[in-house]
Amino acid sequence: MRSSVAIEIDQSGLKLVSGTPDNEGRLRDPLCLFENIVSLTDEQISVKAAELLDRHKIVPGRITLCLQRSLVTVRNLHLPSQDQKEIVEMVELHMVRIVPYKKEEIIYSYSFLGVDEMGYGKVLLAIINIGAVRRQVNMLEKSGLPIDRVSLSSYGVWRSVISVYRGELSGQDIYILLDVDRDFTDFIICDRDKLIFTRSINIGAKDIEMTPEAGISKLIGELKQSLIIFYNEEINRKPARIFLGGAELVGHFSSTVGSELNIPVTLFSAPCGQKMADPGRRDVSFSGVAALASHQEENGFFFLVPEIQIRKSLKEKIRLLLVLGSTLIYILTVVCAVFLSRMYARQNYLRELEDKSAEIEGDMGDLFGRLGKIGFIREYLAARNKPLSVLKQLFNSIPAEISVTVFDMDQQSVKIRGRGPQLSDVYKFVTTLEESKYFKEIQTKYTRKKKTKDGEFTDFELELVI
Repeated sequence: MRSSVAIEIDQSGLKLVSGTPDNEGRLRDPLCLFENIVSLTDEQISVKAAELLDRHKIVPGRITLCLQRSLVTVRNLHLPSQDQKEIVEMVELHMVRIVPYKKEEIIYSYSFLGVDEMGYGKVLLAIINIGAVRRQVNMLEKSGLPIDRVSLSSYGVWRSVISVYRGELSGQDIYILLDVDRDFTDFIICDRDKLIFTRSINIGAKDIEMTPEAGISKLIGELKQSLIIFYNEEINRKPARIFLGGAELVGHFSSTVGSELNIPVTLFSAPCGQKMADPGRRDVSFSGVAALASHQEENGFFFLVPEIQIRKSLKEKIRLLLVLGSTLIYILTVVCAVFLSRMYARQNYLRELEDKSAEIEGDMGDLFGRLGKIGFIREYLAARNKPLSVLKQLFNSIPAEISVTVFDMDQQSVKIRGRGPQLSDVYKFVTTLEESKYFKEIQTKYTRKKKTKDGEFTDFELELVI
């Protein structure tokens, strides 16, 4: 069965979370894996990722790439418009001013946060160099993990908390989310419905493990500084609650953070059991990457990577072609089935007719034999009567002025010699014979005029083919 997979790659490790999301947006049979990739090349990282898939028999379905907050530039913008189309155009203008890259060298994602007291549209904008994203995408594709979408770890952390505590959050309050990872801490301000502010703090679980007191002190100082920045840039309102999660050691200083900031603290954990490839590592946060593995909706804080969009478009077209092809094959199959069934029915009917004909022929065989004999006799009698019919037809056709002197008849022809008063009388006699059905051909052998003491007359000879 295919699993939903989310992956995060930072400078020290590769995190992979897989599982099957349920209807409530949580993972069934979750698996959270971590591999150390310090000083490894891109090819070696690809091999590591492929080994993880093979070792744990993961068959990936939808794959999400989670970008670590420290890799992404995030800014809060106040733009003089509330129209979505105008805001998009203004965002594209501001991007090249925020980062030292050309427009075609960056990808971005933004979230509309509402309207401030001046009537300006508030936007949370995230920007990253496309080369950094392509590098990670290429590494993962070589390991058999084609990326379907790209998101931000801060968005994943917010989803992680909201999926569990949404019912406890007030729509009027804001909250702090602290996700402590090995090298960085993600400072997030949010409300129940959206991510409002995020800042990457360059202090992580590794620093706190090495020097606990100094590390915690530095972290609290950065947290206070982040709050001041937020108050100055955005809302000067105290958060109602802190959600602290990430590395397992956060429980040791949660009370210190709460007392220093004078805000109640709630601990949260990644929405999956931390079954790790390296069980000794407890300084890693799976909060963001695990939430993105369970989050299946298309809407959210996602980056539009051209290569991924093209691939998804091609997949969709291929899917549509497959659906169309399957439909056509189904229709052709139905038509062929109908045609073959009709042909089969006609063949069966023909066989039935042949069987019935054979039965009738068997019953009528003697009658057909008798009919054949009767037909033979009729033909024989007709042949015997034919000379008589010919003679009858011939003598009935001889006019009174024509006299026949010689008559000779055999099986094939009749020869007649005679005389007539005039040549025209002879031709009239020939014409009468041609109209008879008993003669196929009439040949005039000769006609001669003769004079006697009794007058002129014409001798003739005819051959009639029967």
